[in-house]
Amino acid sequence: EAIEAFFRETRASVAGTNTFVAKKNGGQRREKVLRRQLQSPFTLCLKHPAAFTALLPELVPRFRCYAILRNPLSVLGSWNHVEMSVNQGHSPVAEILSPELSQRLARVPDITERQLALLSWYFEQYALFLSGEQLFRYEDMIASGGKILRGVSASAEMLAESLKSRNRKKRYGHELMQELGEKLLQSEGAYWQFYSKESVEAVLQQPIVSK
Repeated sequence: EAIEAFFRETRASVAGTNTFVAKKNGGQRREKVLRRQLQSPFTLCLKHPAAFTALLPELVPRFRCYAILRNPLSVLGSWNHVEMSVNQGHSPVAEILSPELSQRLARVPDITERQLALLSWYFEQYALFLSGEQLFRYEDMIASGGKILRGVSASAEMLAESLKSRNRKKRYGHELMQELGEKLLQSEGAYWQFYSKESVEAVLQQPIVSK
């Protein structure tokens, strides 16, 4: 009900004032103005990876749900360079909503192994509750200039964005990526249902992106 209410409020705000709430923390409300006036009807998408992934069993029957997948090695590289709980192999929101996930992660003392367990859980949820047309690979989105998102909105067919892959960013660090790659390739996880080990090896061979 809360998500449906947020959809209604946001849609009404965008249609009426051309603004929407970009962040609401500790009672602080920040509104963002859209660059152009949207014409009804328009597609409104909400993104919350941790919460929505945990709630997929309840959300799928009521909403159109999609997930953008990314090469697991690149996800690990990103997780190791953000000041967020995933840096330690945790996702507080997802763990609150999924006690089973919380228990699973609590049994893994090693940080990297815990990150792998968390990453596998994400892919498990997508494999269980989303079908092929609801899943998009980040790499395909880059290659198509955004057109692949036409599965979400038909207007995406008109996109021809100049996008550049960030799967091998310089700040991830060569040595760290090699170490993560080795551990990932030796692991078992649901991510192998969507990405091959060859695709991980290919990321290790990609040129490093400086920005």
